[in-house]
Amino acid sequence: MSVSVTLCVFSGRPNPVWELTEDQISELQSRLASLRSLTLLKPPGFLGKPGYSGFLIRSSQESGLPDSIYIHAGVVDFSRGIANKLEDAPELESWLLTTGGARLPKPAKAWAEEGINRDFRSRNVFLNRPITPLLVPSFNPHKWNDDSNVQTQNNCYNYACDIITNSFAQPGRGSGAVFTTFACGNVGTGATNDGLAASGKPNATPAQGQYVALVMADGIDFHWLRQDVDATWSQKHGTGPAINVDDAGNAITDPETCNRSIYTDFCGYFLCIPSSCMIV
Repeated sequence: MSVSVTLCVFSGRPNPVWELTEDQISELQSRLASLRSLTLLKPPGFLGKPGYSGFLIRSSQESGLPDSIYIHAGVVDFSRGIANKLEDAPELESWLLTTGGARLPKPAKAWAEEGINRDFRSRNVFLNRPITPLLVPSFNPHKWNDDSNVQTQNNCYNYACDIITNSFAQPGRGSGAVFTTFACGNVGTGATNDGLAASGKPNATPAQGQYVALVMADGIDFHWLRQDVDATWSQKHGTGPAINVDDAGNAITDPETCNRSIYTDFCGYFLCIPSSCMIV
């Protein structure tokens, strides 16, 4: 039987994934069976957030587990047909983090360790966070959010470039020269190799395509934001939904000064014309 665990923590790069041992699968089954409190709540990470946003568990049929389980802030979402459950403490998430062992990058593990207890304490804040969509032509959340495969298999780079590949696109991969370090210049070069053009700060929307902005977190992850037709900006964090607010829930009028949470390094602007870009 096969059970994989994904730590949802990155926005641009693929998230860490590992397989559970048979003993760990048995432990997981026992921990899930012990949960008694039912809830209609969804995990707050379902709305999309930067940094740590829970664990995704995928299972083969012979494991005896649901095909997909998403856990964040003590809310255990069993997907279809099974009532969600609540933990009284984030013990399941803390245990899942230990199963990753040495396969977890140190910064990702640190973000998760910090986020598990923090998000559990404030889960009601995350669950009630308002997201107000703007009905403008270039911000079309339905395109990205209504199909779970599209939402989970396309990242911030896909969204910024407005190109669905279902491949968690990486800067430079489409041109055969994927970036090699999480540095502004290196990721930016990967993007220009894909067909984006470096730009100064936009003072108006372009005649064709859209301006995008590159930001970086601690030399371990990148993130992209996109300017929409009304000159405000929107974004998509990793497997999360497309949203048109910053990481404090406010409309984005300037990607340089908006709340970007862990993505503190502002790298610059680019012009993307989707028909001229090779995004893979």
